[in-house]
Amino acid sequence: LLDGQHVPDFHLQDDLLCHLGHLFVPSSERAKMIWEAHYSRAVGHFGVEKTVAVLQKYFYWPNL
Repeated sequence: LLDGQHVPDFHLQDDLLCHLGHLFVPSSERAKMIWEAHYSRAVGHFGVEKTVAVLQKYFYWPNL
């Protein structure tokens, strides 16, 4: 993408990598994102399915 290559389903938006409209999360940040979605006071303490659903609404990474 940075060198002008077209990669299906990915695009840059404000210098952030997105996949079909969802922000791509690098592997180094995924555990933190899971923790925040699971334990954050803003969203409550959810089980696995609800936590994954919350993450999938805004973010993308393979096998999420």
